[in-house]
Order: sequence, then structure tokens, then C-alpha cells
Amino acid sequence: MLVQQANKELDASRMYLAMDLWFRFNDYPGSAQWCQAHCQEERVHAMKIFDHLSLRTTEKQCAVTQSALTEWDMDKFSSQAQEKVSEVWLMALENERANSVEYSKIAKAAAEENDFVTSQFLNWFHNEQLLEENAVEDIYKKAVKLERTGGLYAAMDQDFAKMAH
Repeated sequence: MLVQQANKELDASRMYLAMDLWFRFNDYPGSAQWCQAHCQEERVHAMKIFDHLSLRTTEKQCAVTQSALTEWDMDKFSSQAQEKVSEVWLMALENERANSVEYSKIAKAAAEENDFVTSQFLNWFHNEQLLEENAVEDIYKKAVKLERTGGLYAAMDQDFAKMAH
């Protein structure tokens, strides 16, 4: 389960990279910068899992697989970019929420197997997911509000580079 989750973290990194590029091409450099930093954070999460697995030698087949890869097609957001910014953030929010569910499943399995080391290891990820969901949800809600104002998202974009991840 942890190998699969590590691959999902790598896929999340790809999603934030796709978002970074979309924001760059649509002239939202602050959002792009936020996504670029978050792209790197997701890779760090994957490496934490792979490091844990290598120490435990519990899962003998640690592989970076394509099975967890998603086609992050940003073209669906390209028309009417001004009106689609919140939908880009909604995609990220849904992905973060799905990630939290997966960590809960892994924690349940670890508890059922009395794997206390993995249970302890997962606590960091539960806290991190809480922070990530809140950060992305905050941006999403702001984007929705700003879109209603007819163009103020661009003005707010500068602040995204300074926001927490």
C-alpha cells in the first residue's frame, strides 16, 4: 500500500507541475510559483515513503510505476482562462482530499496488522494532509470569490507566491 501511495505522491507532483505550467502560460506567475514549490513538496513526500520502506524492508518491491499516473490534461481549462482558475484549484483540492482518504486506509491497515512503526510514521502525513487540504481549499475559495469580481484574480495572484503550502 505504501509503494502505491508513494507513486500517488509522485503523480501529485506531476499534477502541480502541470498546474505550474498552466498558470505560467496564462500569466499567473504567483500561482505558478506556488504550484512549483508544491510540486517539489510532493516529491519529498514520495521520498519519505520510499526511505521508510527501505529502512523497514517490509515491501520488497519498491517501484516507481506508471499505474498511478494520471493524464493531467490542462487543455480543458485553456479556453476562457479567467473563468477557469477556480476549476484548476478544485482539481488540486479533490486530489488532496483523495490523498487523505488513502492515508487513512493505510493507517487502518497498519493498525490491523499491529504495525506500530508504520502507524507512527503515518502521523506526519496525516498532519501534512490536513495542512495541504486547508491551504488548497483556502486558495480555491479565494479564487471562486475573485472570479465573481470580474478580473481581480490577477491582482491577488501576486500574493499566492507568499502563501503557505
